[in-house]
Amino acid sequence: MKTLLVGLMLMAGCASVWAQSDVVEVKQVQHLRGINGIVRDAKGQPLPGALIALRLQGSSTVMATTSSHLDGHFVMRLLAPGLYDMDVREAGFKKALYHLKVDDQGTKELLIVTMQAAK
Repeated sequence: MKTLLVGLMLMAGCASVWAQSDVVEVKQVQHLRGINGIVRDAKGQPLPGALIALRLQGSSTVMATTSSHLDGHFVMRLLAPGLYDMDVREAGFKKALYHLKVDDQGTKELLIVTMQAAK
């Protein structure tokens, strides 16, 4: 009986530690923001499937990638505040490059990415 009681007390202590760890993790995530936008062609039509890659400004290391949805919309969440380079690629179009600043509020406006046809 003593062994069972000690085991239950240890499990209760572990549950308390896990709960505390989860709380700390949530607080850290609250400081991370995101961007969202729409990829369109020169006529304003949505471009689904465009590849969007995000790097810290001046770096060649890709921090996050996504692709545009059927309506051309894309979202990148959980970004730390900072300066980023974003490039957008789609077959048959020139690569688009944007310089972005993500602050404590994220990016406030919807990014409209207009792709130009490749020649």
